[in-house]
Amino acid sequence: MNAEFLLHRAAGPAVAFRDGTKVWAWNGDAMREEWILSPESIPAKDLKHFDAAFREYAAARAPAVKPRGKLKPSPILKKELPQQAEEQVFALRQHNRGRLPFFDRYIVGEHAKVWDELIALGPSVREDPHAADALAVAYETMRRVEANVRTVTARLKALDYKFTDEPHELPGPKARRQIAQLEKRAGALPLSLRVFYEVVGAVNWMGEHPRLAPPADSVAPDPLVVFALEDVIAQCESGWLEDSDDHAIVIAPDDLHKSNTSGGPPYEIAVPDLSADGKLLNEGHDLYFVGYLRMAFQFGGFPGYDGIEATPQELTTLKQDLISF
Repeated sequence: MNAEFLLHRAAGPAVAFRDGTKVWAWNGDAMREEWILSPESIPAKDLKHFDAAFREYAAARAPAVKPRGKLKPSPILKKELPQQAEEQVFALRQHNRGRLPFFDRYIVGEHAKVWDELIALGPSVREDPHAADALAVAYETMRRVEANVRTVTARLKALDYKFTDEPHELPGPKARRQIAQLEKRAGALPLSLRVFYEVVGAVNWMGEHPRLAPPADSVAPDPLVVFALEDVIAQCESGWLEDSDDHAIVIAPDDLHKSNTSGGPPYEIAVPDLSADGKLLNEGHDLYFVGYLRMAFQFGGFPGYDGIEATPQELTTLKQDLISF
């Protein structure tokens, strides 16, 4: 207990009963076990809601960060690359004197492992020799995502799925210029999202179907949505980003709002982010953006069915023979 005789204990349970039940508390407030034992793992977005004493406790537990030299972004990040895949890879190899080890491993099937290693590089992924390699992986990944989006969109239309809006909008001719405009206003986008906007564009599979997305159903199927680049730029121009303490851009509604139900905060990605990939905030699986896209296609574009025992048969048709990434 603390000085006010409230349940309290750092680094352990405040109360432990004989039957093994444990109560975790901080100055009288009930806490989760992982919050007490690993406070340094709580995202800053959530940590700000705790009291000052707990934030100090979390900061003291956080590992010391070694200062690094000033980031030297590779000039390849600003170079106008060819849009055709083979020419693009050739240009990136040429910049890296022929070596694209991450890309070569990605091509032979090390998809998740390569992305994990690129994420682990942190901001240095934007420096030579990693930048060209990471771009090659990001472009190849999003080309596969775009192919899957076209396939699933066509299959949904064949199933007479009633879309609420245009299901897939390809990037416009000004996409690269708009991305530069957005990054100037909001800060650097993780490479994955930047390339998504350039290659895939926008996706909106919200809608209705008697089995996939029936109205007023108990399951929120969470159809894949990534807002158009123009919508994100409009967020910034409206001053929404400046008014936010979290500095994140909204990329989609949460799963409940997608089902026309009052829900929680939207899916967001923090900015600026100099990493290869960014965490998808407010989505229950705690995934990076590419990981979320991967899981979405594992459920035919409706990842809300993860953990549901009886899933619609149509999901089998939607996810059949999609391209792995």
